Amino acid sequence: MMDANLARRTDAVDAGTLAGALDTERGLLAELGGILRRQRQGLATDDIDAVDASVFSTNRVIHTLGEARRRRRVVLGILGGNADARLDELERVLGPEMTPAVIVARERLWTEAAVVAREIDVNRRVLRHVMHDRNRRREVSAGTPAGPHRNPNSSPVPPGR
Repeated sequence: MMDANLARRTDAVDAGTLAGALDTERGLLAELGGILRRQRQGLATDDIDAVDASVFSTNRVIHTLGEARRRRRVVLGILGGNADARLDELERVLGPEMTPAVIVARERLWTEAAVVAREIDVNRRVLRHVMHDRNRRREVSAGTPAGPHRNPNSSPVPPGR
């Protein structure tokens, strides 16, 4: 016999709930992308307060994104019986619950995730370059030999070590 609370919870969850959960994740990723762009701007202008604020904001959004993903897992568990299903498995897991709204929400989430991945990659390269430039300026101002010029995008440890 099904628990009354579970029955109410199951009745309240449908494909629209999943589409909403996916849209929430997409919105959080878009917010993260904006934070990463502001961080990059702060780095470009040597605005340490902006960089610091971006770190705090990133942590907040990542925590909230984790909560949103947990919500998606609960919804997937109720709808398809597989809370751990990957997004590319939704058709198989959901069957008839895989509605056009879920398809659109999933596609938008994937698109935003790709944008954020590019933003992260750009920020990594910018941070490496900024750190390399700052180290070189310190060496020059201290009058120490600059040593061999190293590509800021290369590994800091020589191969074989």
